Amino acid sequence: MSDNIAKPFIPEIEDPCFFHFEPPRDDAAFHELREHYSKLRSAPLLRFTETDEEHEARIDAIAGERKAVSIPITATARWKPSQAPWSIITEEGHRPVPAVVRHPDFQQLDQLEFRLVDRLKTGQQRCAQVYKGTLSLQSSSEPPAVVVFKIFQECYFPLPTVFHPERGMHYGFWPDGAQQARVHTWAHQQLTSMQGKQIPWLYGVFKFNLPPEEAYGLVTEYVEGMLGYCVQLDSIWSSKDEMRKLAEYALSTALDMSERGVIHGDLMKQNLIIRQGDAKFPIVFIDFGNAKGVEDETRIDNGWE
Repeated sequence: MSDNIAKPFIPEIEDPCFFHFEPPRDDAAFHELREHYSKLRSAPLLRFTETDEEHEARIDAIAGERKAVSIPITATARWKPSQAPWSIITEEGHRPVPAVVRHPDFQQLDQLEFRLVDRLKTGQQRCAQVYKGTLSLQSSSEPPAVVVFKIFQECYFPLPTVFHPERGMHYGFWPDGAQQARVHTWAHQQLTSMQGKQIPWLYGVFKFNLPPEEAYGLVTEYVEGMLGYCVQLDSIWSSKDEMRKLAEYALSTALDMSERGVIHGDLMKQNLIIRQGDAKFPIVFIDFGNAKGVEDETRIDNGWE
């Protein structure tokens, strides 16, 4: 194998100790880690319908139907930036931040209640499981906020197959949960001024206690719309002029990201949310797992650096 391989992207970020991961340093440690994740492979995907026993026990059960259920999960730790993005943005035009997120008790980890309610993008051999869910506060009567959970459950990751004595697993490219969460978080932090507009709000980054392991996870705004691959654009924007404006908007947003030091790295239809009727922000960009930094003098200060 060639040693001419770029180093993995490990961005500088606030509270870096939260994203700690110690990779194996020798073959024995590598095989021990691989065996550990092999054993986790038996973990079933989360169930969002009642079990057969629960279904049969319900008096009002209808044959063939299963009641939808939500899954409570517990956060054991959280990433602690110096400022929340919505607290430092002064200009108007951003989508509103839910009251529970702006509540003072939102900073108290033991006051937060999380529930997963549905799958958005899940399955084996994925670096992240994406769920729709809710976020609420024990101490508040405010309605729960509908959110997206992007959880890096390593039991579903592709297993590491290569170990290099100097470069590590997959020459440093095996996407452990800490590294994945760090890159996503860094991108959102760099793009603070674009949150609630061209990208979702990042409400927080946590460690969640999930079977069979603790896992890093992002909690972000649930943006109404349709994923790009589900939409035939010319059925919504029929004229060439409208399509040209949409393309210009997408290009302009990508350039805005680069000016803030971020290259998205994975601009595909499934990473775009199309918002029909939103003339100002018709496309919202998601999934920064492949984001990279731009070392350029044109990078601007967005309030975090």
